[in-house]
Amino acid sequence: MPVSVASPGGYGRPGAESKVPFVAAVSLSNDGRPLRSQLMPVPGFSLKAIEQWARSCRVPGYTVPCGGLACFTAVTAAGCLPQRTVIAGHKPRDLPEFQWVNSVLGNLETHLAGRYPVFSFRK
Repeated sequence: MPVSVASPGGYGRPGAESKVPFVAAVSLSNDGRPLRSQLMPVPGFSLKAIEQWARSCRVPGYTVPCGGLACFTAVTAAGCLPQRTVIAGHKPRDLPEFQWVNSVLGNLETHLAGRYPVFSFRK
């Protein structure tokens, strides 16, 4: 179940104040194909917030591939195993464990941009 995160705004980046932190997860079949996806807002990337997220929607024993954020060690409190991948020097889209979560996010962005052209998604 690869996990990706959207960063919270406000850290000196203009226009980031209205951004909402969220966790994106994709459940995969045994042959590695996506079954379900979930985007869930979280109050922030703290140990408590990630533990609550893991308890609310993860099954104990799951391996949770995630980026290098330290807060994802909190999935162990929900009985899951974090599989940390340090992304430094790579783009998440280039890492196979994030392939489907990046596809879901890209498809969602494309859909929203087409349906609601008033949104401006800058690269």
